[in-house]
Amino acid sequence: MPVVDALGADLVWFGVMIVLMQQIGLLSPPLGLTVFVVSRVTNRPTQEVFAGAWPFVVAMLVLVAFFLLVPDVVTWLPDRITP
Repeated sequence: MPVVDALGADLVWFGVMIVLMQQIGLLSPPLGLTVFVVSRVTNRPTQEVFAGAWPFVVAMLVLVAFFLLVPDVVTWLPDRITP
């Protein structure tokens, strides 16, 4: 975090990006920990759950690209709340 702060990036934006990237990692292979848990709980094949998770991965990748292009969107609401 000190490196990100020293580079001049907004720490709220950085935190949002980290959470999004972690969620993508938990849904996509080879790790896909969330997918394995859902597969085990629902007794569905892992391939079926991975196939169902791909639209969410794509949506999050689009969101990451949007946040990279327009970073002010991430901090718009917190900027309105704080005095």
